Parts: sequence; structure tokens; C-alpha cells
Amino acid sequence: MEYFISDFHFGHKSTLNFERFCFEDIQQHDNYIIKILKSKLTKDDTLYFLGDLGYPNEEIEKELRNLPCKKIMLQGNHDDKPADYYLKVCGFDEYYTHPIWLSNRIMLSHYPLPVENGTVNIHGHLHGSYLDMPNYVNVSIHVVNYKLISKKQIDRLISKLQKPSYKFFFEWWNGHQIMTKEQIDNRDDILLDTDDKIVGFTTKGINNYQPQYRAMINKKQLLYRTVQYNNKQYTITDVSDDGLELDLVDMSNFEDIRVPLSEITVIEGYGRLYEE
Repeated sequence: MEYFISDFHFGHKSTLNFERFCFEDIQQHDNYIIKILKSKLTKDDTLYFLGDLGYPNEEIEKELRNLPCKKIMLQGNHDDKPADYYLKVCGFDEYYTHPIWLSNRIMLSHYPLPVENGTVNIHGHLHGSYLDMPNYVNVSIHVVNYKLISKKQIDRLISKLQKPSYKFFFEWWNGHQIMTKEQIDNRDDILLDTDDKIVGFTTKGINNYQPQYRAMINKKQLLYRTVQYNNKQYTITDVSDDGLELDLVDMSNFEDIRVPLSEITVIEGYGRLYEE
């Protein structure tokens, strides 16, 4: 079984001043963590420790070395000793100074790091708090009530998350993709703003896609943008099911109209749609 945990803070007396108030002193704290590890881990297990080991005494170092499982450690901001200390003195089998990917949907790190939706970041570092995002799991030992978090628990979480999307216009980098000059000069199926970022499809481009998909794309990119039509400014409030027409509203008098996509442009400051 694979397990995850973080932030032991062995020997770190000041930790008890702002959290872990149930312990009388740091020795009791350290011994309790060792007791948990010894009672749970077997030779068939792998423990991923995500940083901030602290300053264990010789007895704790020996207990760590004698744990029967495979032990993998990621460096935390309080882990300032040479790698050999963690590998030889504390008995870790592997030691990393950077985040690692356990799979294409699980990233391990000490600090929480940005990941795309559908990918889980298992991390530590946060003390007495956690992030209000479903794909972040804080395994700081006191936050998880001094229990090891298993890979099975993480897999159950992943099963509830939508898979990352790499479908055109729904990738995590959507909105940041700037077209090259070669693409701009030779493509007449995409709508670009004044920064040459893709914002939608032209009428020609829309016809290359299924109606439901093309409408979703233009709705995602164009809703609430300000456009110019017949020398007046309007706000896009909806996109037709086929993606070929837009519902506009004049915010000065709330006049609603529907116009073909091919007849509008986005005004300066919000980007301009154009077909070359």
C-alpha cells in the first residue's frame, strides 16, 4: 500500500506554540508520530513523506531507519541538511528536492502548486488549514488527524473529478494561446483578438465542427464581450445552438437583438474579431 504524510516537525518545539496543543512537550509529540508509523507500516508499503522532517534526535533517527517500508522524501522548507543525512542517517530510500509526479493525475509536493482541473496535488506545508479546492489534499500530519492517507483514498477522490480536458478550446491553457504570424496569415476559420489570441471561430470555422461543440466554444469565449454593430455598442448575452448567431443587448436601453456572428466585431479594449 502507498501512503502519504507530511510535516512531522520532529524536535521543533515552537510548533507546539501555534498548533498540536494536545501534546505536553515535543518528546511526547515525536514519540506519538513514531508510534503511528510503526503500527501502520509494513515491508510491503511505500511511504511518501512530503517534507519538513524537522530536527529528530538520535533515537528518532534510528526509529526512522528501522521502519520496514520503502520511504520516499520530498524536501520541505525546514529540511536544510545535506541529502545524505536524510538518506543515510534517517534511512530514506529516495530524496527529492523538487515535486514529483506519481501518475499523470497525481503530483506530490511540499508546497501546494498550481495544477489543472482533474489533477490532484497532494501537499503539505499548510498548518491548521487547507485549500477550498477539491483537487488539493493537504496531508500535514495534524491536519489529517495523525492518520496516514492511502493511495486508495486518493483514487476515490480522483474518480469523482472530471478528467483534464485536452479538447480544443477546453484545455487549461485556453485564453493564453497566441497564434504565430504564419497561422494568422493562413487561417480564416478562427477569431482572434487584438493580441492575436484565439477567442472563437469564424462562420467558416464553425461549419467544421458539430453544432453543440462549436456553440459551446463561442459561448465560452464570447459571452459578455462588448461588440460593435451598426455603430452601436452591445453586450453578447447568448449564442445560438448552432453557434452562428449572437444575442446582443444595448445596456443603455436594454434593447435585445439577434445578429449573425459574421456581422459583428469586438471593440478595441476587449479585442476585435476579424477574418483575414
